[in-house]
Amino acid sequence: MSTSDLKRNVLTVVAIKVAIVVLAAIFVFGPGRRPRIDADALDRQILNHPTSNSRESIR
Repeated sequence: MSTSDLKRNVLTVVAIKVAIVVLAAIFVFGPGRRPRIDADALDRQILNHPTSNSRESIR
């Protein structure tokens, strides 16, 4: 195996790995996978206090 063959093989493997990482990042962290955050969601998740029944069930 000559040096040019080795370089070509290494570059091919690196290019494939970069493509896999980019595609995985798009699939895992893409806009379709992100939760929708709006004012109503913040109100429900952060600003609303739990009811007294839910506090008692935790104790």
